[in-house]
Amino acid sequence: MPIRPLDAPRALDVQQVDVGPPRQALALATASERGLGAAARAGGTADFRRRAVIECLGTLGTLRSAREPLAGETWQTPLASERRLLAQVDAIVGLGPTALAQAVDLALDPDVPDPARVFASLFVLGSVDGPGWLKPLQTLFVTATTRHPEEMSAAIEALSLGPNADLHRAMTPLLTHAEARVRAAAVRVLSFRGALAAGDWQAALADPSPGVAAAAAWAPMPRLPLGQAEAALAPLLHSPHEPIAIPVLRAGLGHRLRIAYRRAAELAEDRPGWADALNLLAMFGFASDAERIAAALVSPAPLPALRAAGTLGHIALVPDLIAALERPGLAPADAAEARMSLWKIAGIALADGQGASVARTLWERRAAHFSPHLRYRGGRPLNPAVLVALLRSGPVQRLARQEVYLELGAATASAAPRFSAYDFVAVQAGSLDRLEAWCASPDGQAATTEALH
Repeated sequence: MPIRPLDAPRALDVQQVDVGPPRQALALATASERGLGAAARAGGTADFRRRAVIECLGTLGTLRSAREPLAGETWQTPLASERRLLAQVDAIVGLGPTALAQAVDLALDPDVPDPARVFASLFVLGSVDGPGWLKPLQTLFVTATTRHPEEMSAAIEALSLGPNADLHRAMTPLLTHAEARVRAAAVRVLSFRGALAAGDWQAALADPSPGVAAAAAWAPMPRLPLGQAEAALAPLLHSPHEPIAIPVLRAGLGHRLRIAYRRAAELAEDRPGWADALNLLAMFGFASDAERIAAALVSPAPLPALRAAGTLGHIALVPDLIAALERPGLAPADAAEARMSLWKIAGIALADGQGASVARTLWERRAAHFSPHLRYRGGRPLNPAVLVALLRSGPVQRLARQEVYLELGAATASAAPRFSAYDFVAVQAGSLDRLEAWCASPDGQAATTEALH
């Protein structure tokens, strides 16, 4: 079967794509005719294939970093690098079991951490169809996870993206591993793949290790009966540890749980920036919270409120944002956030050198066209379709795009189809197509809600 590079990962059947065992060098053919150059003369086809695997793994590991868009690029820019990355996988798998065994042997540098090598080897193994390579994959994953934090991240990324549909069979047993880092890593892989069972999610939230509990909180919440979801999250909502409080509040926000809203409101009173509380409160979308945000805007540290104002998108906050721009000694970061929030609510884009007076004039011209009963984004009434449009043509950086998707979850009680800015470009494009179709469907049009469970 011919090997053809694709835009998205695919699981390859080794038996179908294997080019067969290496041939002996042909005595009657010159090195140039064989196309193997010095490698052919030195060790024949087998040696050339070993070198090819090394080079393909090195290229694959390097291209891992090229998957994240840089400033000035679009989220589609990495597509060419991803195609080249997937071609390396096709080449290695096509060289058969010997090449796969070599990928296992080369995965870990015995002297120094090398996350690129870990990613390359595990992604190759995770691209092989069926269960045949799951055992060495699992062993390598555990070793990398316990050896170094960067190798752990690389291992999680590789198996989160790996196309083998059987990968959950290697990850699920690790949920009870003695090492907490392994349990947390397995949670993250399974949750990214949508393969974390509801019972395993609840058990991970209750894990004595904060790292495992945080990994579970970051995971998309399974569809559980309301009481079970609240019971699982409630003990962690009052955690004094911000790395746990942040994902727990976000999980509650995604399903519009009343206990999460109340906790965010409590935190926003005294510590609006801690655990991103005030901004997350704004994502719930209640107009009544505009007063709370307005009060925080005049505090000595207004940055959390300046951001939350744009997130809430209520026109009552526009005069407060303009007044914030007039504050003497306003920090540059605060001024930038105020300007961004003015754009988010009213579509007011201030040029360099323009300040509060220009913003006030523009708002006076536009105010009559806005409703106090709606939220806005970029001057447009905020709805799921607007957020999906931002995923397609708005922010470029992964974290910013995931934040937009969190807002979509908050607006629809996580009824919208899955999306991740960490997927391959082609996978993201397919996800956006499904999101747009969903927004146009009766389910999507009826999904926006302000009600709390």
